[in-house]
Amino acid sequence: MRPYNFHCILILVCFVVKPYNSFFAATSLGVNSIVLEKIDKTEEICELSNGTLTIHATGGSADLFYSIDGGSTYQTSNYFDGLKSDDYLIIISDGNGCSKPFSTQIVSASTPKVDLFYECVNGLNAVDIELIPFSTGIQPFDYNWEAPNGAVFSSKNLTKVDPGDYYVTITDRLGCSIDTFISIPICCQLSITCESDTVFYNCLSDIPEIDDMLGLPTQVNNDNELFLNSLNFEISESCNSVYAFVTDENDETSSCKDGALVITRKYEIHDGVSSKTCQQVFVVDNFKGIEILQEAQDITISCGEDILALYDIWLADLGGAIFESCSENFSVTTNPQNFEVTNICEGSEVTFSIEDECGNLATTKASFNVVDLTPPDITCPESISLSFEEFDSNNLPTDWLNTLPPGFIHIMISCNCGR
Repeated sequence: MRPYNFHCILILVCFVVKPYNSFFAATSLGVNSIVLEKIDKTEEICELSNGTLTIHATGGSADLFYSIDGGSTYQTSNYFDGLKSDDYLIIISDGNGCSKPFSTQIVSASTPKVDLFYECVNGLNAVDIELIPFSTGIQPFDYNWEAPNGAVFSSKNLTKVDPGDYYVTITDRLGCSIDTFISIPICCQLSITCESDTVFYNCLSDIPEIDDMLGLPTQVNNDNELFLNSLNFEISESCNSVYAFVTDENDETSSCKDGALVITRKYEIHDGVSSKTCQQVFVVDNFKGIEILQEAQDITISCGEDILALYDIWLADLGGAIFESCSENFSVTTNPQNFEVTNICEGSEVTFSIEDECGNLATTKASFNVVDLTPPDITCPESISLSFEEFDSNNLPTDWLNTLPPGFIHIMISCNCGR
């Protein structure tokens, strides 16, 4: 009868609903209880439901079954994956229906760390960017960069890129994406203070000529920078030696009556990375050469008039020439300088040379002609008739006297001009 009674007691213990009494009874009778030794957990990363639980338990009367949903479902494996961050009610049961509850929690991991480093490139306002992806990610990684000025890149590291704000998304093979950002300051810059005063000149030729050598980078002592500093263009910082392209721009002034000419000399200064424009302003009073508006006019007078007086008046009037000059001071010379009274019936060509104080020169020519417009005063006998004819002596035959008809009297008469 003792074996029978012992068997009945065992059955009663296995089906006791209250865990405490069951545990007490089983312990009292020497049955192995379920013991939870530890739970290994991995956190959920990037909200990808990738947390895990590994339950380590011993004891029980037979094989153990594991549930993490409060007993709704069981499995023989003690490993659970694909878990979200949440609270989990674990039930461990043996083959005889004895079970034991436990609770645990899976949390979301902190955002994986992505390291970004940059280094300035010597002599350039540019950087090299190095990216170290998150250690928990699974290769291969995809990289999506958004750079200044709308530039995009897909490589891990960037070489010789401009300073500025960079956004990058790193995605591993499982789809875990991390967004990060880095702001990179300028490495070097062209810093120039332009404080050049307006310079006034009387003559256009007084303005300094453009130095073509400014357009060539200098390797020794940076001569270009020294020259630009002499113009009050103070260069406080540059990435490399500077050079400049120089151009002159004039305003719309075309006539001296419109006022002085304003010239803007622009210096486009470069250092191989960036550029800046400085300028000088020149104001020129005498900016235009002498312009002949009306050429000197030929004049014809009679040899019976006061030739020298009329000639002096004609010269003083520059032969009637009209000109424009920006200069108030100018000189006039004539060639020939002196007028010769003899043999002037055929006229004399005079050249007027006008020169201003800046050395601008203009010339105009005209003829001062003296002609015999008065017939000779001759008294002839009444028996002789007198007539005057114009003829070209150059076309007369050599023996023209012998060709005259009989009875024709040839009289030599001098004109009033002395010929």
